[in-house]
Amino acid sequence: MMRIVLLVAAIALVSPVAQAAQWKVDPAKSTLGFVVTWDREPFRASFKRWTASIDFDSVELAKAKADVSIDIASFVSEDPENDKYRVGPNGLDVRRFALARFVTKSFREISVGHYEAVGDLTLHGITKEVKLPFALAINGNSAHMTGELTLSRVDFGVGTGSTWGIDWSSERTVSHAVKVTVDLVATRAP
Repeated sequence: MMRIVLLVAAIALVSPVAQAAQWKVDPAKSTLGFVVTWDREPFRASFKRWTASIDFDSVELAKAKADVSIDIASFVSEDPENDKYRVGPNGLDVRRFALARFVTKSFREISVGHYEAVGDLTLHGITKEVKLPFALAINGNSAHMTGELTLSRVDFGVGTGSTWGIDWSSERTVSHAVKVTVDLVATRAP
């Protein structure tokens, strides 16, 4: 009996531990941005600098994880002349809150090729749990993921001050709802 126990222990020690596949994001082919309604028109912006550490295998969802860090100062929009105000103290306030971070807690499959990541988003010094539904297509060692979630900017304390007689926490000028968009291309790490 002791030999069987030792044999099982030896096999367990030399067997590879199952891990989710690691993925390297291609920043040149990927975007992370958002859309918000500003003066009744869609306003689009993106972040030029961000990193993502992703371990994902659809067969091993319990072992999947992602950690995304976003350099808020890399914010660019379709109205670059006014971006300095949007990253100022009444907006994203990059001097005090230079980074945003999304760290997953769990993944679940919704349907074939469609998933949901549940994680903590830290933005503007406030952390809240969010759910990111996404579509994922894996072809050999290449992956393409698209997803979006809608969050409230005021829940994270973004744009709550006032300037030029405008109360930024009001939805009169800028909607509270912000649609975060993710479109990334990645390669399986060797």
